[in-house]
Amino acid sequence: MRARTGQSSGTNKKLSDEQDAALCLYCDRYLYLGTNHKKKCIRLAANSILKAAGSTENVGRDWTSRFIERHPQYKFKQSRSISAARKRAAQKEELIKHFERFEATMKEYNIDILLVSTEQKQIYLIDLENREYVTVIEAISTVGKHTEPMVILSGQLMKEKHFKNGLHDGVLMAATESGYSNDWLSFKWLDHWEENSRPDDPEEW
Repeated sequence: MRARTGQSSGTNKKLSDEQDAALCLYCDRYLYLGTNHKKKCIRLAANSILKAAGSTENVGRDWTSRFIERHPQYKFKQSRSISAARKRAAQKEELIKHFERFEATMKEYNIDILLVSTEQKQIYLIDLENREYVTVIEAISTVGKHTEPMVILSGQLMKEKHFKNGLHDGVLMAATESGYSNDWLSFKWLDHWEENSRPDDPEEW
């Protein structure tokens, strides 16, 4: 049967090869910026290309789906959130230093070939929520007994609000600029663990 007017058949392409290539460049730009492109944006871009060429035709939603089938690299990718601080830390200068160290390591160990996937499997979006991470250290025995944990916050000083948290009185609170443990806190934790794990009967040692 002959296709009805206005419908696309297998050979009735709305865009020419040159226009299709131009639309691919538009989608590549999204990939380069590390963002997801929506089908609606692709459809609007295709219609803009047609309009610029003097055509009165427009592409529809089904056409956009077929375009992505022909170019599977533009399929929608799962998004993951990333903190704004981590995003800001990925500065060009730091990335250059990273790859310079990487290149030096390859030369040191005489690595000639390195296989790296160029496919971008996920899109990272900035997480605007203000979150603070803490480090929690706890010891649990093989029979399920545990000592009160040590909680390390990020900061230089402990504030009163940190102790109004509903935790047990035996929890050891501490703070470092990084929010992680250090040598001094490691010894504090060992003292805390020894005190909490010490048996009541010395003969049980």
